[in-house]
Amino acid sequence: MIGGYNLPAGSSFWPFTACLMIALMRQENRPLDIVAPSNQEMVEALLDRLR
Repeated sequence: MIGGYNLPAGSSFWPFTACLMIALMRQENRPLDIVAPSNQEMVEALLDRLR
């Protein structure tokens, strides 16, 4: 649902989506050892983990 979007890096979509995905990972007790230089890259890394 999220993959393939071509939104600007400054879009509020990225931090909002990152927060939602982090909440999902915490709920499932998954490790959160991801460090990313941008919100967009954080979302992409979290997506890879959730697959």
